[in-house]
Amino acid sequence: MRWYGWMPKYSLRNLLFVVLLVACACAVWRYRLRHWEYEAAKMNGRWQGVSWDTGDPPAAFVEIHDREVKWISANGQTTTLVASMPIMAVAGQIDLTRPDGVVIPAIFKVEGNTLTIIHASSNTRRPSDFERNNTIELDVKISLRRTALR
Repeated sequence: MRWYGWMPKYSLRNLLFVVLLVACACAVWRYRLRHWEYEAAKMNGRWQGVSWDTGDPPAAFVEIHDREVKWISANGQTTTLVASMPIMAVAGQIDLTRPDGVVIPAIFKVEGNTLTIIHASSNTRRPSDFERNNTIELDVKISLRRTALR
């Protein structure tokens, strides 16, 4: 027996515990990644703008394929964003990265043929729910309806 306790400093038991802990963490991460990919795959397709919370006119169409989000305005101007999963994401959370590198934290939900996205107008915080809080004017709520691809 060593002077610092009943267990040797680097025992097989400690090694197995660390390996098990790392394996569990990897399994949880992989499950969350698969679940996010499943949720994000439901967004794929062509969506038509239905409503916008701001006074700006909604995009005529939004095309989502894999992780590329194209906002197509009524005059034909296109803005491409890259969608990614936040580090500690839960289902329904997404980060949209603009071409200038600004990350827009957002949440989304797909219900039938309706896609709802709420994003902060600045990259300071992620909206917490889908009910717009009238005291905070930073959130933008966008509703889209699925349309057929051309």
